[in-house]
Amino acid sequence: MKKTFLISLCLLLAITTSAGARPPHGPEGGSGGAARGPKVAPLFTRSLIQPETIMRHQARLELSESQRKSVQKVLRKTRSTIQDTRWELAAQTETIRKLLTATPIDQIETLQATERLFRLETTIKTQHLQMLIEITNVLEPDQLKKARRIQKRSMKDRGGFSRRRVRPDPTRGPEAGLSD
Repeated sequence: MKKTFLISLCLLLAITTSAGARPPHGPEGGSGGAARGPKVAPLFTRSLIQPETIMRHQARLELSESQRKSVQKVLRKTRSTIQDTRWELAAQTETIRKLLTATPIDQIETLQATERLFRLETTIKTQHLQMLIEITNVLEPDQLKKARRIQKRSMKDRGGFSRRRVRPDPTRGPEAGLSD
């Protein structure tokens, strides 16, 4: 019984930490992202605009200076908050590893620590979704229409959804050419 519990918990931990160790890469795919479900991903991709779409097509979308700065601000804020949460996630993962190597394993403490880990993963996903909503809301209705067409075409050209990372995550590193 104890061995079965330990094996199950280790498998669950391995799956969740590999998915949660990286931030969600957005609706078009990537680990840990909202694209995990076949029904959810298309909804997000049709509705929310990826930062990469806005960055790559600034001129075509006729993005104003104020809109560009708003997008940059959202990206910086999100990068900062997700990075802080990643640190907490890493610490929580280490705590669980230590709990799992103890003899005997404290079942209650391990389950509580795992629950905290899941909450942190949910926090990262929520922060990413918030970023997508904020960035989408920066666009005017005509810009939003254009951006959705561009994004739809881009998805079609790539052959739909991909589980592997196909483009840089704007929450990591410089804003891909956008500057103040």
